[in-house]
Amino acid sequence: MDLHKMKGTPSSPEKTCTVKVNARICIKDVDSDEVFTFCLVPPENLDARNGKISILTTLGAALIGKAVGNVVTWRAPSGPRRFKVQSVFLDEAMLREPPTTHRRRID
Repeated sequence: MDLHKMKGTPSSPEKTCTVKVNARICIKDVDSDEVFTFCLVPPENLDARNGKISILTTLGAALIGKAVGNVVTWRAPSGPRRFKVQSVFLDEAMLREPPTTHRRRID
């Protein structure tokens, strides 16, 4: 997962208290001060190129349930990284979007 492609700032006006499914979150790398914004989505809606990461990724799982101000340690392939949750917004557009279905032929 390339977090550098997910830089930006939150845009949704509805702030929530904790990280949950379909939330747009903004995190800051505690060591480098880099800021990343993305949506946490169910696995079937994964689209990392468009800033949607699955709640089942190691980063997604580490963030679920965390509140603004919490620091999370993520075990990235390059080594541990620490992120502070800067903001959490409910992404209403994600809630209206129909889930993506993937069909695979099983022989």
